[in-house]
Amino acid sequence: MRFDHIVIDASSLINFFKYYHSFYLINKSDKIIFEGLFEFLIEKIKNREIIILDKVFDELKYFKYNQFKKAIKEYVIKTLSIFDKVQELTDKYYIKGNEKFLNDNKVTISEEIDKFENKYADMYLIAYATQLKEQGNDILIISEETFSKDNKLFPK
Repeated sequence: MRFDHIVIDASSLINFFKYYHSFYLINKSDKIIFEGLFEFLIEKIKNREIIILDKVFDELKYFKYNQFKKAIKEYVIKTLSIFDKVQELTDKYYIKGNEKFLNDNKVTISEEIDKFENKYADMYLIAYATQLKEQGNDILIISEETFSKDNKLFPK
């Protein structure tokens, strides 16, 4: 299946580089493969086939491939315009389902939302992909998320 856009999270980007860079380190003759994949990824980001949101870019602050960050910086999508959509999704999917957790742990909803929004790009990925889907685009979200039943306000 062909997608109009791919929205990708920081952990997927980081793991992409970890995997292929370590592969290159094991077999130096594969340098051309790593460099080719690197250029391919940058080209897809420039063409907006792969979407990097500012929240995802912010999560790359400790990512060691500075050449990559410099190459994509001007193509990063700003998410301020979808903040209301993120709030709506947050309310719909998380707040109602976690009232017991909040009450048992004496945590306020606004504190948890602020902490979540400032730290994670997940809801922004969903909101942006939803917006693109509503415009008639075929979207793929790439994420390294796994199901977790941990006692958290925002389970993965």
